[in-house]
Amino acid sequence: MKMDISMVKNGSLLVSEPLMQDSNFSRTVILMCDHQEAGSFGFILNQPSEISLSDLSDEFSEINLKLFIGGPVEQNTLHFIHRSNEQLSESVHLGEGLYWGGDIEQVKERLALGLDKPEQYRFFVGYSGWGPDQLKEEIENDSWLVFNDNLSLVFKTEPSMLWKQVLLNQHKEFHPLVHYPKDPRLN
Repeated sequence: MKMDISMVKNGSLLVSEPLMQDSNFSRTVILMCDHQEAGSFGFILNQPSEISLSDLSDEFSEINLKLFIGGPVEQNTLHFIHRSNEQLSESVHLGEGLYWGGDIEQVKERLALGLDKPEQYRFFVGYSGWGPDQLKEEIENDSWLVFNDNLSLVFKTEPSMLWKQVLLNQHKEFHPLVHYPKDPRLN
């Protein structure tokens, strides 16, 4: 199946092709949060870091969640996605009950009151971004597969298995990709 930029929308999953050489994106799944002609923005879903949100600041001492590397751009910024029981102020609906961003004070309050569970949130440092036509070129060069379903996998699947699971949940033509070696020279 040939992918093209018209398939990308907010809530799309971008799955790197198996032999991508860029170490930032090798075997990654990116959640597209904002896609426009001027550029695109999303988060790598399957790159957990070694630190937790509570390590960042006393402000988050009650939120003991592992941070994820959202991408190589502006790694001094903090972002989040969630499946809150209630849409937060200023959040953007991406599909299938998944939201991007919102009022962080509401997050802290909802967690403190037990209205939401920490597992309903994922926090990222940095993001993945593309300038005008950059993502289009990468898709045309077969760097990314684009899927517009299976957002439920984001929180249900172990991050180390997400790339593989997204491919296995697609049409069988994508299943052989999960068996490609990371380095074909070692095959």
